[in-house]
Amino acid sequence: MEKDVGTRTFLKEALSTGLLGAATVAVWFFLVDLVSGTPLQTPGILGSAVFLGISAPDEAVINATTVGLYSLLHGAVFFLVGIGTTAFLRAADRTPSVLALFIPLTVVLQALFVGGTAILAQFLLGTIAWWAVLGGNLLASFLMGSLLLYWHPVTAKRLKDSQTLS
Repeated sequence: MEKDVGTRTFLKEALSTGLLGAATVAVWFFLVDLVSGTPLQTPGILGSAVFLGISAPDEAVINATTVGLYSLLHGAVFFLVGIGTTAFLRAADRTPSVLALFIPLTVVLQALFVGGTAILAQFLLGTIAWWAVLGGNLLASFLMGSLLLYWHPVTAKRLKDSQTLS
């Protein structure tokens, strides 16, 4: 992979980052569902909640439509996350002081997203919700961050150096 930021447009970088995050979470939940013996249950239930308005898991319609529509929504949300994270890393390339916000912002956003999702999904996904959401998000965040830091080696070095000095 080419590391030169100039060879990638902002849109390509954001899309790649977002798709990596979306795919990571999708595969994570597929494996969680597979282990529990219910493949595609999570996207089916969430798709049914978003697009059919269900209020209980036993009302879910798990089919290609609910899974597919939810997957498109999931991908779009992660594309927006990719836009935000790409913008942040590119800003850090230009203004190194932005890196001071990296860890606090990451922790706060993870806590809000995981906590909010776990609370909202609890009635649909049960007790699996909080740890599955946390696991998938942490894995996706790590991979997305790793990709962006690979593409932004100067910022990666600054971040590493700032942690070494602490």
